[in-house]
Amino acid sequence: MRSDGISYSVKTGKNLGGLAPTLTPNLQAIGTNASTVPPIPTLPAAAINISNPQPSITVPQIGTAAAVVISATQFNAPGDDRQNVNGEWIQLTNLGDDTVLIAGWTLSDNSRNVQYTFPAVYLVPNETVTIFSGTGTLNNTALFMGKTEPVWGNSGDIAILKDGNGKIIDQKSE
Repeated sequence: MRSDGISYSVKTGKNLGGLAPTLTPNLQAIGTNASTVPPIPTLPAAAINISNPQPSITVPQIGTAAAVVISATQFNAPGDDRQNVNGEWIQLTNLGDDTVLIAGWTLSDNSRNVQYTFPAVYLVPNETVTIFSGTGTLNNTALFMGKTEPVWGNSGDIAILKDGNGKIIDQKSE
């Protein structure tokens, strides 16, 4: 019995490490009828797959956004687009004198659906980065959308570059 007058019985059960104690209150020792103790609530099955909401973070604008342009595009990949997803790409170039942070910026297509949101990437003056539709290893000159299907229409499509506030910075059709 504990010093506060409540006694507990110890049950053992198999655990990954062997036997593990589980404390169970002795309800008679504390003068409580087992039928008056509310059951432990359980979560409905749908609540178990709760995803953590991501906070909306506004990334500060660093550098002159207007200096970043879509310098080249290739909407129609060589060969079968479905077999050559990285044959589709968009190039961005910083034509300004300041380094520009493009984190949170987006690339959209003609349907205005966001196809890509930029990670924390800085474009230094006169630097070009190519954004490929498929997958690959990120580096200073290549980013990847991670798509498994072609993104851009072979003709009549448009690439729309927006900053983190949704303002159109540049757009280019092929």
